[in-house]
Amino acid sequence: MIPLLTLLALGAAPPLTPISPRLITMSVDSKVSFPATQLTATVQVVGKDKDVAGARKSADEKLRKLVEALRVAGLEARRLQAFDNGVTPDSRGSEVIGQLATRSVLVSLADLTQADAVFTAANRAGAVVSGPVTFAADTTSFEAKARLEAATIARARASAMVEALGGKLGLPRTVSDHLNGSHVTTTRYLQPSADGSVTTNASSVELTVVVHLTVQFDIRDE
Repeated sequence: MIPLLTLLALGAAPPLTPISPRLITMSVDSKVSFPATQLTATVQVVGKDKDVAGARKSADEKLRKLVEALRVAGLEARRLQAFDNGVTPDSRGSEVIGQLATRSVLVSLADLTQADAVFTAANRAGAVVSGPVTFAADTTSFEAKARLEAATIARARASAMVEALGGKLGLPRTVSDHLNGSHVTTTRYLQPSADGSVTTNASSVELTVVVHLTVQFDIRDE
């Protein structure tokens, strides 16, 4: 038979509570910049005439000359796509004085050293840039580099802080990241000179990826 005092002592024992892990959380941003390798832009020509048929004929002729000029400048056929943007009235106040037919060419470049020649040809063929010029690149390897740099920085900072406080950094418990990439859109690269030539500076355009990394590390004893 168990003595009464023993029973009372057992009944009074507080419940065991789990010991919370000792953690340190680090948040790090890592930014990697790299050159753009791709460019897309839309250039347009407009045909004018008194009637729809005449406007369409004028636009088609201008489009033909534009495409030929782009091909002569070195743009491959697969790098351009033509569109018929339709016909709109040419108005002066409330009076319709004619018709406007618009044709567009979507230009894509994988060699940015061609940019000056291509946009010069388009400008001299009477085309204008419609909308922004967009620069891009394959970011896969640069995203990986940014993640690796962020992880290295996070561990180094956490280790230095923990060791300064008399502990040792353990293994990561949780890891999360958020990626921000950039695609530059701009029109400032297309400034024609008096002779119709265009200087784009496209080869100097840089893009960036930024990785925001958050890591929780365990803290262990020496």
